[in-house]
Amino acid sequence: MISDVRRCGNRARTIRRRRGGSGPVPGNRGFTIVELLISVTLAGLVAAAAFGLLRSEQESVRAQRITRALQQNSRYVLDLVRRDIQEAGEGMDPTPEFGVVAATNSASGTRDSVFVLYVEPNTPRHAALDPTPGTGGSAKDSARLAIRCNDDVDDIGENSFVYFASGTKRGVAVVRDTVRRISDSCDASDPGSKQIGHVKLDIDAIDGETHGWTLRGNTAGAGVTRVNAVSYFVDDSGDEPDLMRATRYAADGTWTGRPLAEGVTDLRSQLVFQSGDTLEVANGTDGVADNDYDDINTVMIQVDVRATRTDRALASGDTLRRRYALSVSPRNAIYTRNLQP
Repeated sequence: MISDVRRCGNRARTIRRRRGGSGPVPGNRGFTIVELLISVTLAGLVAAAAFGLLRSEQESVRAQRITRALQQNSRYVLDLVRRDIQEAGEGMDPTPEFGVVAATNSASGTRDSVFVLYVEPNTPRHAALDPTPGTGGSAKDSARLAIRCNDDVDDIGENSFVYFASGTKRGVAVVRDTVRRISDSCDASDPGSKQIGHVKLDIDAIDGETHGWTLRGNTAGAGVTRVNAVSYFVDDSGDEPDLMRATRYAADGTWTGRPLAEGVTDLRSQLVFQSGDTLEVANGTDGVADNDYDDINTVMIQVDVRATRTDRALASGDTLRRRYALSVSPRNAIYTRNLQP
């Protein structure tokens, strides 16, 4: 067997010598320099194309995220505004001079804002004992409410909003201080209507005459109810403008609350009346019969929103801006009636 192997090896060497040497067999040679350069160039082009496609896809995703965030932000704002306006006037009665939804605009010297009043279901209604004319000035007015065995007036306290209704007069005020005096007690045999004391409310009118919410005064026995008050306005005092939802009214006449969304640059509202007229504010004292607070049937809201980030794939690299609008009708019975043809 060893001799056979040797003979095979000698025969292979003889064949290689006849073919001209002992180099590599044709077909097994490596890449030349030109082939290597071409391969590297093609690989680079493919990689560059893939990188460009990936970068374009990433920019598209960022642009979609910015657009989606702006849309979601706006939808959240409009949904909350819609919900509050729909509640406007629940448990209350608008009059020509008193509105449960109102607005101010920059033309009147104040910032654009929307105001809403509503009473929560099952809120107790109390009786005022003393007349309380409202001046809207800096001096506090007062109201005295009865404390009875079946009504201890615990739902009204400092900074509460209260709604007064007496005959055709309406008003709203904010409570600055309360003085509670109890002079008797309730026994098991006492009727629930027995008066055991009273609570004195020091109250301020809200924004004076700005949007019809003036405490016109009440007579003894006027109904007094705790009411929710909401104010929407744009606060542009920071780095980014915020849409505010305020529910507290400070002694210095400013509203405080929480920011709903960044990037809301403008808020505008218009009131649609039963006659079809559209105005920015109602006026119950100008002698015109169809632009009063009790003639409103729809509130139109418009918000201008800008994105908090930029991307060159959006708006040519500028800040993306959008305008959104809604029309909503309060569920108050009088405003619902105004919708009828």
